Amino acid sequence: MPVVGVSSIGAGGGSIAWLDSVGVLKVGPQSAGADPGPACYGRGATVPALSDAFLLCGFLNPDNFVGGRLRLHSDKAAMAMQPLGAALGLDVDATAEAVIEVATASMYAAFSNVLARHGLDPRDFALVAFGGAGPIEACFLAQEFHIPRVIVPPSPGTLCAQGAMMADLKSDYVKTIHRKLSTISGKLLAAECAELTARARRWLTEEAPAVATSAIAYSADLRYVGQAFQIEVPIEPAWLDESGTERMRAAFHDRHERLYAHADRGADVELIDLRATITGATPKPELKAVPAGQGPAKPAGRRVIHYRKQRYESAVYHRRDLLAGQHLDGPAIVEQEDTTTLVPAGFRASVDAFGNLVIEGR
Repeated sequence: MPVVGVSSIGAGGGSIAWLDSVGVLKVGPQSAGADPGPACYGRGATVPALSDAFLLCGFLNPDNFVGGRLRLHSDKAAMAMQPLGAALGLDVDATAEAVIEVATASMYAAFSNVLARHGLDPRDFALVAFGGAGPIEACFLAQEFHIPRVIVPPSPGTLCAQGAMMADLKSDYVKTIHRKLSTISGKLLAAECAELTARARRWLTEEAPAVATSAIAYSADLRYVGQAFQIEVPIEPAWLDESGTERMRAAFHDRHERLYAHADRGADVELIDLRATITGATPKPELKAVPAGQGPAKPAGRRVIHYRKQRYESAVYHRRDLLAGQHLDGPAIVEQEDTTTLVPAGFRASVDAFGNLVIEGR
């Protein structure tokens, strides 16, 4: 059955830093959670977490975390980090940097696998940073992958909840066929798709919340005969009016070649599953534009940060003060109630019409 593909590596702010049995530094997947949380929360935790490393590197403001409602304790973060550093032969600051680098490396490894599996070039995409820790790590990860652009939405900490509220209704209906394409006619495909359509329409009418409009898309899971995996290929509605399946076969070869750089156009192709996806459109709130400005943004202050064995005097900005059309150059910290954004040296952030931070390498 279709599911949403999520690759999670457990490297959020609460992820615990530890040494494995042979003394290799790891970050996560164990987490300090929100209670007691990282040591810097001052709620009794004594093991270091990623947020402790962020605080010790100067990325987090101890007096302005979650809008100032929770004071962070640098001394407690340092006490938790010290035993780890002693085992590694590093001081507290170097240990904090190492924890961040390991977390970034873990993300790199997981992300590499996802990109390779789907045959994607990261240079063709932008990286969306969300959650409490994502906007701190995003530029480091983009730099490793040569991703040209990082986008930080106005409220990164609530982006997932916002997405859930705005998402269209969607349901998938699948029928296993498992036959060679050469034995299947367009008429048979049309009949099977009609059956899936009836099931999908029934679900939308009887079980789903009311929607104004809906649409159905068809696809097929295809593979070469004897292949151990299949590829999902979208089906154009016009193909269902044809007598044969030649265009579906050609589309499979084309997609296989794009993903794996080769295609055997003379080989038999099997249809494994036929699917219909129905989508019901839900109302979308109007995006709110932010007031316009121009030129460089004015920092609210400065503080020293350090990462990758370098120390910098960083400008500090309040997200609420940034105007559309303004820009700021790294090293810079952008603070807001639900997250902190790090703009490293060599990057420039600009504010678009709807308040998104668009960060690019200079």
